[in-house]
Amino acid sequence: MAKPEFHIRIAGQDVAPETVDVSDLVTLVSDLRKAIAVTADLNSEAPSRTGPILSLVGVEIGSSRLHLAVAGFALAAVARITQAIATDDYASIPYTAQEALARMSKQAVNRGWELNFQPGRNGPIKAATISEAHEVPDPRSRTANGTTTVYGRCMRVGGEDPVARIKLAGTNETITATFADEKMVIELAHRLYRDVGLVGRAIWTPMDWKIVEFEVQQILPYEPIGAERAFQDLAEAAAGRWDDVDAVEYVRSLRGEDEEG
Repeated sequence: MAKPEFHIRIAGQDVAPETVDVSDLVTLVSDLRKAIAVTADLNSEAPSRTGPILSLVGVEIGSSRLHLAVAGFALAAVARITQAIATDDYASIPYTAQEALARMSKQAVNRGWELNFQPGRNGPIKAATISEAHEVPDPRSRTANGTTTVYGRCMRVGGEDPVARIKLAGTNETITATFADEKMVIELAHRLYRDVGLVGRAIWTPMDWKIVEFEVQQILPYEPIGAERAFQDLAEAAAGRWDDVDAVEYVRSLRGEDEEG
């Protein structure tokens, strides 16, 4: 059964098979294969056990048009990729797929190329273009946002445009926080060099989930306590319900051990 096909036309001044270095083609097709593989949720570094994911089946004579065949199980991935390029919406493809497409885009711009994705007959693949005027953005510019709670030490607060510097608990990372209401600046200033809990709107980079922006919307009545105080509070909350329980025997019973074990 014939595999679905699509085409990439490399346009540019004096672009032809005899003027394009084979290493450039290898790099271009390799990055495209990686984007397809990871979008199809396959190991992008390993050969597929069901046959080639992407095959170069021809280069049109007198042209720079690449004829490509894709495995049927990866056709939907190619459709998602071309849809992302055509609409400039890369949220539907994996981060590493966008990385590979961004490398293709950078290569095309450096070579003065325009890459035109052309669908085959009656397929779901979309017409799409990568060019200097329509680049694939580096995925490091992608962000995620939502409401979260952070805990850390308030190292600085104030300024003409008030911000706070919070050293996050358990890490050496420090974030800069803005405020939804300036009244909170005064409240937080009273907790300078103390541990605080803050609820707010955050923006993260999905690659490493680092907070790049944080707006404080609520300051929690948070006071850190030591381990001894924590156990005292637990004991008080238990209200004597565990006073007659032998801890060692209880753990043995959970493990299914007898007394001699």
